[in-house]
Amino acid sequence: MSPRTRRWIGWGAALALTVLAVQWVDSGEAPALRDRADAELVASAEPARPSIAAAPAATAPDIRLDRLRREPYPALQSDPFASDRDLAGNGRSGLQPSEGGGSGVVPRGPPPPPPLPFTYMGKMLEDGESVVFLTRGERNYVVRQGATIDGQYRVDQIGARTMVLTYLPANAKQTLAIGSAP
Repeated sequence: MSPRTRRWIGWGAALALTVLAVQWVDSGEAPALRDRADAELVASAEPARPSIAAAPAATAPDIRLDRLRREPYPALQSDPFASDRDLAGNGRSGLQPSEGGGSGVVPRGPPPPPPLPFTYMGKMLEDGESVVFLTRGERNYVVRQGATIDGQYRVDQIGARTMVLTYLPANAKQTLAIGSAP
């Protein structure tokens, strides 16, 4: 006989002995004692219930529902996931209490434009006009005053040290440092 077969016979014998032991313990007076103990536990756990006939009718106190006041829940009028910095860089959220001490919210105005995504690479004079070289990720740009970049930014002014761009979706002006004066 193989060891694997012996192992299965051993497991079968252990299972059969376990079943016989459980039946032997459950037979006889044990169930009656167990049922009586369970009944005593249930009886002691339940609180004493007064009979319906013996209990006087309870009267509920008068509740004046007309005196209750409910304020409406204010709807969010701005993005709750927006940055918690305002335009001036103060650590306040974009929500503020409404006038009159209510719990409503008032939006502060249009959101600020995103930070400029461009990196200044250099500039040169061509026919008396300044030309600026910018990068944005893998893309390179050669821009002059009045040029539009990707339909989102317009070059308004190129100075000696700064360049003024307008973020077109929000019509917001932004400044990019482009070197030092000669």
